Amino acid sequence: MKLGNLLLPLLLAAALYWMFSQSRRRQRDAQQVQSSVSPGVQVITTAGLYATVVQVDGDKVTLETAPGQHSQWDRRAISRVLPAETVAEPGVEDDDEDDEDDGAAGTEPTSQQTAPPDRA
Repeated sequence: MKLGNLLLPLLLAAALYWMFSQSRRRQRDAQQVQSSVSPGVQVITTAGLYATVVQVDGDKVTLETAPGQHSQWDRRAISRVLPAETVAEPGVEDDDEDDEDDGAAGTEPTSQQTAPPDRA
């Protein structure tokens, strides 16, 4: 009977400790991301906007979403900082696919690949 009286408070204490430690870890991670924001870095905001940091002024961050298009955001709105190698350059296509195999077996040709019927 005494074991049951001790087990419930111990489980509650362990659950509370786990919840608070997870919360502190997420807060620490967010602060680390926000402290790594500097001009020239590619970021994703909490709204899902991909942009480049142009200027950091205290809690205000100026982001460039397109060439010459700037908007100001709160520093806490930065969700992630993207590594330089994961950012694809505009106009550069991935050449991993083989474009020569357009008529592969089991694939339907698209309307652009079909020839118009001969009209004589």
